[in-house]
Amino acid sequence: MLRKLLIGLCASYIVSMLAIRAGGGLWVTALELQHEAVFGGQVWRLVSYSLLHEGVGHLIGNLLLFYFFGLDIEKQFGARRLLIVTLVCVLGGGVFASLSAFIGLSPSNPVIGASGGALGLLVCWCLVHA
Repeated sequence: MLRKLLIGLCASYIVSMLAIRAGGGLWVTALELQHEAVFGGQVWRLVSYSLLHEGVGHLIGNLLLFYFFGLDIEKQFGARRLLIVTLVCVLGGGVFASLSAFIGLSPSNPVIGASGGALGLLVCWCLVHA
């Protein structure tokens, strides 16, 4: 499961970069997390933002977090629970980013990247090994 997740993140990055180069920037903009759009009913953005990355460095950083911490979590709890934890963390990161922008605690810039899921796996790993 972890391998599929990592390949999926790489594939989504490649597709988004190709779309931007082909003039499909609006397609990419429709996936990034914007709190105004989420509160306007575009709830898919709470997950879709995790498929986009700012650059190769951003992608590699997230891939490393997923690999090192996700591998251990998958061995201990199984592929299904790894997927559930990742999705819950991505969704939770999107909700908290949207709420913090809505109430003015953070800038209302669009959010992209799987960092919410990756850091959620880090927190899960720390809780398991505490």
